[in-house]
Amino acid sequence: NRADSQPISVSVSANGSRIAIVRQRADKTELLIYRRSVGTLQRIELTPKGIPRRVSIDSSGRVLAVQVSRDGKWDIEVIRLQS
Repeated sequence: NRADSQPISVSVSANGSRIAIVRQRADKTELLIYRRSVGTLQRIELTPKGIPRRVSIDSSGRVLAVQVSRDGKWDIEVIRLQS
């Protein structure tokens, strides 16, 4: 919840322990994971680089599906998170 950022897409795991967020901050779009139990916010880097647009987290909170723009083309990236 920052005054200088705007959420674009948000998804919550089934038990609410993890929240996946795509946000716009200044001129940068970021993919983030918030872990409620420890109160940490972690940026997820996309490789190769791309601009995230939509995110969905699975019920366990361990797998993300992210819509990513690369060179004007849309792709879906599946990211497995570490515990």
